[in-house]
Amino acid sequence: MLSVLLVEDDPGLRQVLELMLGKLGCAVISEGDGERAMQRLTTLSPAPDLILTDLSLPGLDGYGLLRAVRQKYPGSPVVFVTGHQGENLTGRGDIRPDAILQKPVGMTELRQVLERFGA
Repeated sequence: MLSVLLVEDDPGLRQVLELMLGKLGCAVISEGDGERAMQRLTTLSPAPDLILTDLSLPGLDGYGLLRAVRQKYPGSPVVFVTGHQGENLTGRGDIRPDAILQKPVGMTELRQVLERFGA
């Protein structure tokens, strides 16, 4: 069973993504912002198999979370889920997500990302 840390500040969307991930057989841990996600990560052993995070978060945004994860958990894949288009979503400097999902996310796209990272 793939373990996923889901970070999404919109409670309704977070709930939908939790349900979708659950239907796809994942164990889901969810947080509403980047700071809480990093706090949660420090308590988890082992680290989740996948981190699925919104790009635009209050406080520590997706890029900040990605940078922190790369430093502390370099083997953990990070996937951005975003509604943003037209900006450079592939990374900032040397920091890049492992994949990007565009909102709204469908089951097919979500399944493909999970399969890519071990589900």
